[in-house]
Amino acid sequence: MGLLNISAEINRHETSAVFDTGAALCCLSASFAQSCDVEVLPGVAHTAGSAKNDVTIRIGLAKELKLGSNTFHNVVFGVLADEDLTFRQIGYRINAIIGFPVISQLGCLRLRSGSIDIVPSTGSGDVDRPDFIVDDQSIIVRVNYEGTDLSFLLDTGSDSTYLTPRCLQRFPALVEKASKSTHSLAGAGGGQEETIYEVPAFSCKIGGSKCFLQKVELHTVAHFANSDVDGVVGQDLLQKNGFGINFRTLQFRLLDTQ
Repeated sequence: MGLLNISAEINRHETSAVFDTGAALCCLSASFAQSCDVEVLPGVAHTAGSAKNDVTIRIGLAKELKLGSNTFHNVVFGVLADEDLTFRQIGYRINAIIGFPVISQLGCLRLRSGSIDIVPSTGSGDVDRPDFIVDDQSIIVRVNYEGTDLSFLLDTGSDSTYLTPRCLQRFPALVEKASKSTHSLAGAGGGQEETIYEVPAFSCKIGGSKCFLQKVELHTVAHFANSDVDGVVGQDLLQKNGFGINFRTLQFRLLDTQ
């Protein structure tokens, strides 16, 4: 599926967990939570899901979570029904998702060749001009395009890197040589059409790294996840180049850009 994964140990039970900077809550499937003796608390909550309107979540408490040399105690997880974490078309189910609340506490991370390592924090960042900021539970990376600083959401759960309507408002010339297509969006009250442009080239600096993007999509309809940013940095770019992020020094680097 192209998801970024990290080795995790929950209550001494090993698993491969999805590494998702865009997840506001760490999550477990109900069956895996039961198998590793996670305490599930009474009561339920409801949230919107991508495939259906309502997803039921229960709160679980894991006594111990290990990621590399880091150990966390009394970690809160959202516990979802197995079907809500199952992709039936390919016979794949997610056991665990490590989200932003834990990721942001890991210090310094490096992804290369699909493997995520937790490494010692080194160096010092520029406190007056950091490569990224943490806004609520989102990682906002500084991207410089034609001398202008833009804000991109770092989302390891997004399949692709793309530009948003706000970027089009700031740089309307981006679509002058772009091809376009129309897509249907499902939503309450009926469907909605969205025009998506394919920008042939987008040369920029992401964090501390120069980057040349080809055939990058520019979306024209905003939604809650991208309405306040100019773009999203997704798995395609992160997996191709590898990246390093240091939450202590606020440094972000793509490792293999030319």
